[in-house]
Amino acid sequence: MVRAAIEITKTIAKKALVNLTVNGRAVCVPLGSTLLDAVRAAGCHVPTLCHHPEFKPHATCRLCLVNVDGQQKPVPACHSLAKEGSHIMTDSPELKEYRKRDLQFLLSRHPAECIRCEAAGNCQLQNLVKEYQVEDIWPKTPRGSPDHPEHPLRDHTSPAIFRDMDKCIACGLCIEACSAQGINALGFAERGAGMIPTTAFDKPLSQSGCISCGQCTLKCPVGALIERPDWHRVLDVLDSNRRGAVVQTAP
Repeated sequence: MVRAAIEITKTIAKKALVNLTVNGRAVCVPLGSTLLDAVRAAGCHVPTLCHHPEFKPHATCRLCLVNVDGQQKPVPACHSLAKEGSHIMTDSPELKEYRKRDLQFLLSRHPAECIRCEAAGNCQLQNLVKEYQVEDIWPKTPRGSPDHPEHPLRDHTSPAIFRDMDKCIACGLCIEACSAQGINALGFAERGAGMIPTTAFDKPLSQSGCISCGQCTLKCPVGALIERPDWHRVLDVLDSNRRGAVVQTAP
């Protein structure tokens, strides 16, 4: 009976794992894992901008596309399940070229303010542009919808959070983060190129249901949502040295 139980356990364990290859490397991942999980388990890299392990993947940015044997078109690694015996390729010339074009499109809808942006050095879009040596050569197209100017692009009314939607890449992570907190102060408005995260009835963030928890700023991969930058004022006080300064650590 004990041996039988052991054999059954081994059989179940084997069935609960998926074997596949990524760029020629054999990898084994738990059943239910995505291709992105398999790629990372193999020690390989594909870029992502809209993926976060806490949230359900939506494959919005399309940067994580990979080639799968038997598939006519590349598939999003974050949204596709790993299957037994699959052969995955992440670094074909076509995929690399597509990622560069995708990043060029994002740059064409992104302001060239990296030098003074609060997210500079901690911006995932900026990092990928460096990694892929992308040139900002496409004509600039402003964010938002010309047919719906009622959606504000900038909102600095909150005592804790700055919203600069002209830097938004429409990844949706801020909406997911707000929903996970049970607040739902943010949501998408419009569709297509004009889609933009906004508050209900386009109210300022200070008049919405926002509780300033900051989860949206933690999840935002760019500088569209940041903590209110008061460090400039602090530096002014310190540089002038006209009064004594006391430092207190926030809880």
